[in-house]
This record gives sequence, C-alpha cells and structure tokens, in this order.
Amino acid sequence: FRFVIPKAAFPEWGSRRFLGAAGADANHGNQSFTVVAYCLPAALASGMSVQQVSFNPPGGALGQGPAGGAASCPSGHRVVGGGARLWDYATVGTGLLFSNAPLQTGTGWYATANLNTSSVLVEAMCLPTGSVPTLSLATRQVDNDVGSYAFFVGSPSVHCPPMTRVLTGGAHTALDGQFPNPADPHQGRVAFAQSEVGYVYATVGMNDGYESTTIVWCIPDLDPPRVSMTAPLATPLTARVALTAAITVGWTGEDDADHVERSQVRWRGAPYNGTLGAWEYPPSWQDLTNFSVTQGSRALGTTYCYSVRGRDPAGNWSLWTAQRCAVRPLDDAALTAPAAWTRATGGAYWNGTATTTSQQNATLTRTGARFNQLGLVVTKCPACGRVEVALDGVRIGIVNLYAATTAHRQLVAMPRTVGRIGTVTIKVLTAGKPVTIDGLVVSAS
Repeated sequence: FRFVIPKAAFPEWGSRRFLGAAGADANHGNQSFTVVAYCLPAALASGMSVQQVSFNPPGGALGQGPAGGAASCPSGHRVVGGGARLWDYATVGTGLLFSNAPLQTGTGWYATANLNTSSVLVEAMCLPTGSVPTLSLATRQVDNDVGSYAFFVGSPSVHCPPMTRVLTGGAHTALDGQFPNPADPHQGRVAFAQSEVGYVYATVGMNDGYESTTIVWCIPDLDPPRVSMTAPLATPLTARVALTAAITVGWTGEDDADHVERSQVRWRGAPYNGTLGAWEYPPSWQDLTNFSVTQGSRALGTTYCYSVRGRDPAGNWSLWTAQRCAVRPLDDAALTAPAAWTRATGGAYWNGTATTTSQQNATLTRTGARFNQLGLVVTKCPACGRVEVALDGVRIGIVNLYAATTAHRQLVAMPRTVGRIGTVTIKVLTAGKPVTIDGLVVSAS
C-alpha cells in the first residue's frame, strides 16, 4: 500500500459500474488492486438521487494542494452509496485521494484529496428515507501514536453486526478528535475494500497525532444463501448407481453476509415399475448443522432422489436444490431366465448372485419397467461375449463384455431414453462366449 496512490473509488451511476483507479510506484512492480461492486435491483433503486460536487485546490483548477468536502443528500433522503475520484485519474502526477467515506449522520458522502492541477469529484447516492430498510452504523477508530508516519494494514476494519451485511462504507483520517479538514495537507491516505462477507477492510497511512475512522452502514441481510449438492453425482448414470444399501447425500453452502447455519433435506423414491412419489421430510433431517446425511436400507430396484435447502443466521432460506438421484439396481434374480441360463452364487458377484450363459440368443427379461435410462451390472473378461439391451423388441444399445482382465460388478450405461415403459430384454449376441449378468439398472431420473 505504501507504494500505491489511490485515485478513484467511485460509482458511475449512469453506466452501472464502479470505477477503481490507483497509481503504482514504478520502482515497486507487481502492484494490483481489486474492484468490488455492490449492485442494487432496479426496483430497490427507484427514486435514487445522485448528488455530485467538484472541489478545486487552492488557486482554482490549475492550483496545487489539499481540497475536498461533502456531497449532501436532499432533505428526506439518506446516503446508500458514494465515492470520489480525481477528474483526470488516469493521468500521472495529478494527485491522490486522502479520505473517502459516508458521513456518520447518513446525510451524504465526504472525501478529500491532495491535488495537482486537477479537481476531486465527490458523489453521494441517496434514496428517500422511507424506502431504505433500517440501517445500522458500525465504526472503528485507530490512533497513530508511534511517533512517525505509519501504515495500518487491515487494523481499522469494521464488521457489520450479526444478521446484517455491508451496504456501503469507507474511511477517513484526521487529527485526533477532529473531523477531516480538507485544507490539511498532512491527512495521509486511505484505501479500502467492501468485502462481500460483511466487513470493510481499510488500509491507512497517516502521520503521528492523527486517527483513522472506518465507517460502515449495514443493511439487514435479506438475501438467501446458496446451496449446491455434491452427492449423489448428477452424471453419469454409472456414478449414480448404489451397489450398497446406504446412500450418502452431500452439499455445500455459501452466504454473502455470513454462512449456512442450518440445512434441510428431503427425499422421494420410485420403484423400477413406478414413478417418483411425493417428497418426504424426515424429522431428523430438518435441522442439520453438518453438510451430509446417509440413508440406509435402501431397497433394490428403486430410484432415490434428494433435494437440499439451507438457512443463514438471519433466517433466510435458500431455494430447494434441483434433485440429485441415486439408483439401486434390480438383482439378477429379479430377471426371468429360461433354461439356457445358470444361476450362480459367490462373493465376487454383486449381492452374492449372478446369472450366466454361453448360448447365443438366450434372453433375460423384466416386464413393467418404467425408466429414463437403463444400465447393467456385469462381469467383464477376456473371453466374454456381447449382449443387446432392448425395450419391447426395439434395440436400445449393445454391450461388449470384453476386458483384458476379469472384473466383476462392472457398471455399463445405456443411452438415455426418457419416459419409456415396457419389457426390457437382455439378449446374448455371441455363441460360445460367457455372459454374466449381475443386475439391471432401471433409473427413473
């Protein structure tokens, strides 16, 4: 900061953007800064009055020295934003901003600068008092008593009270116990950032005997948090298949003003031959402080869908997330198998069983399936054959069971075919090559 020259922190109301500008000492490279813009919905900004006042240095526009003052809101209005900039902020040597902050009275914006043949433009953005929610004021003062010019990095920062968030803020410097004097050439300089998580972070350089004041106006937190599900995965189908009886639901949450304090989870299910039912809200899932739950003893041949929402400390609830679904396959034993097939058992197979054959055109069937996508649980091996998956005799896909080494409990997804109902047939296409079917995935999502 000691090598950075603040030149603009200014809302350009007409162009709907926030302008930030700074100069850097040429002898100290790799300087950067971040511009943070808070945006109001057009409906909330209805009735906005923008006040601008330009201040010149002593001797007029071509003079040099300190200058500044306030842009005041009209009667019956209060400040909701503002800033200041040098008129020629992009030109080297025209000066720097000293202070840039809302008035603690809420009636305007105040800024000072040290100028060199330039002027400083101060802007206050004002709304009618009745259209602004009840605001709270947070301030913090830091004194320089070290005996010389010093930098205070972050120490004058101010947090908004719980359940509120930053509306606007800034900082100024002045002699101890005084208001900033625009004619004082020794004020020091201020840089600040309005954080999206509820505080204003100020960095101040000032002389001995001066103090900085960080001023923040805070608005009630009315914005809901955002919640995103991490489990079950959305795609592909093979990542959503649950071979175990327990399904884990996971999510993350974020909130601009605070954090996600509580979460709720709901679920619904569909058997392989049915549609998704109504949402269910387990009582133990309605006041969660963690970000995952596990639902055990899930039935075979069923699709289970989950949705989550979160609440911040101010009581704002997020929307329910889009559902994420996991699928428990039908066991091979649930498929109709003619005499050409053999029912096998063993710990290597999913659920302890599998159905095998080497006979070409042998079929397994499951009537009454309703699905958006099908899949298989299979064994793959060097000598394994191929099968066709069809619905009511119409091919959906072909599965090659070849693999360089033998692998059990392998998942294969068919192309997505939404809203299908009928009899699913698994037909062997090869002769004399082993085919092992371990399960049928019937996904309602």
